[in-house]
Amino acid sequence: HYVAAEMPVESLPFSMVAARNAETRRDHLAASKYYTLALQCRPTDLSVRTAASLGLSRALFKIGRVSEALGELEKLSAQGTLSPREQYQIEVNRSAIACAAGDLPNKEKSARAALTIACEAHLKTESIDAMATLGSALCGLQRRYEGLPLLYRSLAQARDLGDRGIVAGILHHLAECHWTRGNYLQALRYQRRCSRMWGGQVMPSEPTISEMNIAIL
Repeated sequence: HYVAAEMPVESLPFSMVAARNAETRRDHLAASKYYTLALQCRPTDLSVRTAASLGLSRALFKIGRVSEALGELEKLSAQGTLSPREQYQIEVNRSAIACAAGDLPNKEKSARAALTIACEAHLKTESIDAMATLGSALCGLQRRYEGLPLLYRSLAQARDLGDRGIVAGILHHLAECHWTRGNYLQALRYQRRCSRMWGGQVMPSEPTISEMNIAIL
């Protein structure tokens, strides 16, 4: 109603809340529409505008509009006045898009950039997550001698931090890495531990081919 009445200041917070709620329930099409509405309100607060752009990029990626998702990230990068955490999120989004496209070299590149940003800004949780993503990319590139140590190190740090979500994600990465090496029993053990961490719930990311194959076993 606020948008229809051309009241952008009033509609902005409602659009952001609606977008985040849609994203939480995985209605990515609705999230993309609400994030677009938020941006159409022309927020003057840079942090709000950045959050809306990042959210729109995530939503567009989830509904298969990859080039548009990347376009949003490029526009954000061009702004230049972003916080380290926002810069990190841009690289994480790029890494996720590259991973889904099977573009492991760019997944590695973006993960390295995210790790550098997180470490320099002393973002503990983010640095652990980026290290795990980099380890996963290296394993996928058949550079397991580099990737596995990063996965094990990030797993230990995530446990020390007590972040169950990151621990579960790293266990999933380890399961994939061992699966591709033909270590099927070890992969199954890691995937079961991952599932236990989530209490039997579905992980927030879509299952990969390896995950579905492990489930079949």
